[in-house]
Amino acid sequence: MALYKNITTSSDDTVTDLIARGDYSKGTIKSITITNIDDKTAENVSVFIEDSAASASTHASNTKFYYCHTVDIPVGASLLLNQGVSFNGAIFSLRIKTNRDADSGTGLITVIIK
Repeated sequence: MALYKNITTSSDDTVTDLIARGDYSKGTIKSITITNIDDKTAENVSVFIEDSAASASTHASNTKFYYCHTVDIPVGASLLLNQGVSFNGAIFSLRIKTNRDADSGTGLITVIIK
């Protein structure tokens, strides 16, 4: 079963839950594809798992483990994460942090999780 999500970024440091703790077969996934569907500039993304030690939402005191950190994805390009992306869904949430593109416009990305 695949998960498809379109994300619009209208401010800096927007954090979106891709898989909430306790969802999606306990984090058993094979790949994460992130595609920049904006038509202007590169999108900046970080993908990480995060525990809920301090808060169920993203929080500075929660422990985070990054799959990628502040990666620019050019217009029309995709980033494929397909090595070691499974995680313990009973403990962690899978999240993505996006930043507005350089033109301060609205960023648009598609995320596909398989």
